[in-house]
Amino acid sequence: MRDRLFAAALRLMTAICLSLLLSDAIAATLPDNLIISPKAHPHYVIIVEKASQRVFVYQFNGDYRLVASFPCATGENGGDKQTSGDRRTPEGIYFFTKACDSSFLSATYGARAFPMNYPNPMDERRDKGGYSIWLHGTKEKLKDRSTNGCIAMNNADVVRLDPYIKLWDTPIIIQENLNLREVDASREEGQTFLEEIEGWRQAWSEKDLDRYLSYYSSAFRWQNLDLQGWRQKKERLNRAYQAIQVQLGNIRFFRQGGYGPRNLRRDLPFGPLCLPRHQAPVPGPELCELADPGGRLAAGRAPAGAAGPGLQAA
Repeated sequence: MRDRLFAAALRLMTAICLSLLLSDAIAATLPDNLIISPKAHPHYVIIVEKASQRVFVYQFNGDYRLVASFPCATGENGGDKQTSGDRRTPEGIYFFTKACDSSFLSATYGARAFPMNYPNPMDERRDKGGYSIWLHGTKEKLKDRSTNGCIAMNNADVVRLDPYIKLWDTPIIIQENLNLREVDASREEGQTFLEEIEGWRQAWSEKDLDRYLSYYSSAFRWQNLDLQGWRQKKERLNRAYQAIQVQLGNIRFFRQGGYGPRNLRRDLPFGPLCLPRHQAPVPGPELCELADPGGRLAAGRAPAGAAGPGLQAA
């Protein structure tokens, strides 16, 4: 009884907060998952808060604004997904890989289903197991924390969500609780990241290997290379190319827990790095890196939505 009353109170508080978020009263706050980058193209971001059992949709067009919110149900058990069958919803930053309508689905998955790229490379790095995590509809009445690990929504709501989703581009960020902060703080952090990335770009373009590698953690890994192996690879490339031009565009920053991809793109002679794996013409150093406490790049694989000229980093 106490748990049901607590859940009802939490839903009421969420509805009040949502109303305020959509008003001018606190329009200067954002979830800290969203970091404003003036170099980002217009896009949508979907955030799932497990504590309130809500899906939030934010639109970016110079600034973020909340454009929709829907109820949902997540995994029966609390906490981050660790193994197959644990009935938990994973927490992280993911991308949608497919879109399926009812003609391709059993009744279990409702009017729409959007498989996600769980486990992504960061999950694999942390030895998280399981598979087939979807956001999907249901004709049944939603019940809080009642799924096997997927995110379930009312059929009518998942149909309304459909236009906001662009495969391998729209991130879905899942975590237990959202933390709001001032928009100015988000904007300042984005500017700081851009300045750091510009330093990384300049060092790469100028073949300043020591300065370039200063942006990387000693724990950095890419495929079978550690940081020393990466240095040797870059030394060979610096000798092979008379000049290196690094161009960045559509830079997006997101955070979830201790992780936050920085989605950069560049045009290099060996082909793009931050495209979906099935679209990347030539494999390259996928810089989707996990940041260590000093903010240096620690892992060299991009989230499954990014393989090969660009950067997804934390």
